[in-house]
Amino acid sequence: MADLICLANSRKNTLRCIAGMTADGVWIRPVSTLSDGGITWTMRQIDGREPELLDVLSIPLAETGPDFGHQPENRSVVKGPWSRTGKVAASEVKGLCEKREVLLHTDSDRVPVQMVSDLVPGDRYSLQLIHVKDAAFCRTTSIKGKRQYRARFTYARQRYDMGVTCHPLSCFPVKATEEGTMRVQLVCPGTDPVALKGLPVTVDMDRTQA
Repeated sequence: MADLICLANSRKNTLRCIAGMTADGVWIRPVSTLSDGGITWTMRQIDGREPELLDVLSIPLAETGPDFGHQPENRSVVKGPWSRTGKVAASEVKGLCEKREVLLHTDSDRVPVQMVSDLVPGDRYSLQLIHVKDAAFCRTTSIKGKRQYRARFTYARQRYDMGVTCHPLSCFPVKATEEGTMRVQLVCPGTDPVALKGLPVTVDMDRTQA
């Protein structure tokens, strides 16, 4: 069993990617036995509800899990119900934010999976919690013609423009150009050799109507 602060409930094809941190800042991504590790509704639902950002979750997990060569945070889900034991404010996770020279290994919105796999195990990571001061959100249309939310912000003196993959009801609408905390992960559909960086967002700001 592991207790973690939920920092993502992201789309993963037809399933979900759930991830969070323990109170002392250790990343955990629960994964299933499915080929891509996605979490089904049956596994993740708590009293008929999705896990929400900043929920404190208690999840039955093994000590290890398949890392797919680039996700060392993965731990396998074992039999047993998930439970929600509390909720934290976004301001409470600010102290868990990480500082690195780039965002998930590169300064763009994607990274070659092989590049991460080639790193020594101690240098691999696929989750990152950051704090930014100039986040702006917009709704656009993806190249596939689907509605998409994007976040534009500066991190480590580099400008980023990234798709938002979180459960939208947990994140929007929000007021743009305010200070907030963001959680970023590698999103690796299938065996695609290039992973997009997905951006679930934990927003520490006033909500407003879009």
